[in-house]
Amino acid sequence: MAAHEPEEDRLTRQQRLKAALHYAVGRACEDVGRANNVSFTREVIAAVTETTFQKCEAFSVDLELFAKHAKRLTINSDDVKLACRRNDQLCSILNEEEQKLKMAKAKDSAATTKGKSKKLVVKPPKDQPMVILDDDDDSDQK
Repeated sequence: MAAHEPEEDRLTRQQRLKAALHYAVGRACEDVGRANNVSFTREVIAAVTETTFQKCEAFSVDLELFAKHAKRLTINSDDVKLACRRNDQLCSILNEEEQKLKMAKAKDSAATTKGKSKKLVVKPPKDQPMVILDDDDDSDQK
């Protein structure tokens, strides 16, 4: 949260976040209730919402502190993994997702070259001219 943010703006944003979380928790409880033939009282939904909100606040403070300790201004995946280190199942999910992102990034960087067009050079037989295929959309077409 911004230090210069007026208190009433911060409270309004916090109330909107809690309302959105309450809605999401209510929908999740409905889904679980339908699947298991149970119902949840409003008090239970409110308690789950409040507990989740408090946990998220504590989690965000931890993330900020981990990044600050590493002398960074940006929270990265290492901070998230450190915050989740006590939950083995969550750590494995985070590691899997990180690997997927790395693979996708590697695939993207292999497919494109930092703002430059890709060119395919085909060496022809000795008696034919060399052909260069350019996939640049800005190439001159006359």
